[in-house]
Amino acid sequence: MLPIILLIRLARSHFLVKIPILLLTTAFFQFLFLPWPAAFMVNLARCTIATLVLQAAIAMPSVFLLKSELLFDVAGFGNFILVALLSLVGTHGEYLLPGGGLSTFWDTVWNTGGVHWMRGYLFGPVIPDIGVVNWQVLREVAGLGLAVMRERVRSMPVHWSQVVINGVVVLWALRVGTYTSVRNLLRGGDSRFNGIRNNPNRFLKAFILQALWVWFCTLPIVAVNTLSPGAFRGMRCLKFGDELLPIPSCYIRMAWFALGMWSILRGSVIELIADWQLSKWMWDRERKRHDEVFCSKGLWRECRHPNYYGECLIWLGIAICCSAFLLTNSARNETGLGSFTMGALCCLSAFFHHQTLKHISLPLIEEKYDRMYMSRRDYRTWRRSSSLRIWLEY
Repeated sequence: MLPIILLIRLARSHFLVKIPILLLTTAFFQFLFLPWPAAFMVNLARCTIATLVLQAAIAMPSVFLLKSELLFDVAGFGNFILVALLSLVGTHGEYLLPGGGLSTFWDTVWNTGGVHWMRGYLFGPVIPDIGVVNWQVLREVAGLGLAVMRERVRSMPVHWSQVVINGVVVLWALRVGTYTSVRNLLRGGDSRFNGIRNNPNRFLKAFILQALWVWFCTLPIVAVNTLSPGAFRGMRCLKFGDELLPIPSCYIRMAWFALGMWSILRGSVIELIADWQLSKWMWDRERKRHDEVFCSKGLWRECRHPNYYGECLIWLGIAICCSAFLLTNSARNETGLGSFTMGALCCLSAFFHHQTLKHISLPLIEEKYDRMYMSRRDYRTWRRSSSLRIWLEY
C-alpha cells in the first residue's frame, strides 16, 4: 500500500515538485544499471553552462539596472536557438574547430604570404607605428574565411531528422521571440511583470524558471543531436551489410515521426492564426474600430488561450519526433541511455512545457482578466462558453 500512496501523492503534488522527483528517478535507474553516457552528458553540460551564462548576462542588468522585462523573451527564446545549435555543433565540432575550417583558413593566409603579406598590404605606410587599414584586403580575407567556414558547415554529416527538428525549434524561437519582443516594446512592457518588476528576488526567480523551462524542453533535442552518423546508419530500413533490419519497425518509426510533424504543423498554424487574430483585434481597438475589452473572435471564441495550446502541440510534436529516433537500439548503443531514460526525457519535455503554461502563465492572465472584467456579463458568458481545449475545432 505504501508505494501506491506515494504514487497518489506524487500525482497530486505541484509540478515543480513532481518533475524533479521523476528526473531523479530516471537518473537513478539510468546510472544504476547502465554505463555512464559520456557523449550525452558532455553535450548536456556544455549546453547547460551556455544557457546559464546567457541567462545571467541578460538577467543581471534587467533585474538590477534596467528593472525591465523587455529582454526577458530575448533571453528565453535566444537560449532555445543556442542550445539547438550548440548541441549539434558539439557532436560535429571537429568540422569547425582547429583541424577543420579554421586551420584551412590559416594555412591559406600563410601560404599566400602570411604575416609579411598582411603587414605589407593590410597596413599602409602613412603612419608606420599605427598604420592605415586597407579595408579591401580586409574584406577579401574575411570573405575567404567565411567561404571556408561555410564549406565546412555544408560538409557536416548531419542527418535529415536533426535538420528538421532543429529547424523547427529555431524557426519557432525566432518567430515567437520576435513577436513577443516587438509586442512588449510597443506596449511599453508586459503586464505580467507589474507585480515583480521592482522586486529583485521575484524578478530573478522568473529568469531562473525560464532557464529551467529551456533546460527541460531541450533535453530530447540534445539527445538527438548527440547521435552520430553511424547511429542513423543503423536505423536504415534497408539491408545493411549482412543483417536485414526489421523493416516493419522502420515503417512504424516513420509513421510515429509523421504524427509528430502533424502535431507541429497543427500547433504552428493554431499559434500563428491566434497571434494574428489577437494582434489585429488590438490594432483595431487602437484605431477605435471597436470598443471590446477582450478578444472573443476567431479561435479566441472557442478557446481562451489558443496561442498557448498551439505551443503545447508544437512541443508535443517535437517530443514525438525525437522519440521516433531515440527509442531505437542504435540510439541506445550510441548514447548509452536506456529506453526508460529516452522515453522519460521526451515525456518530461512536453509535460514541463504544458505544466509551466498551465500553472504559471495561464493563472497570471486569468486572474488579471477576472479581476478586471468579471463584473461584465458578456465576459462571464464568454468565459463559461469557451474552454481550455487543445484540439480546437478548426
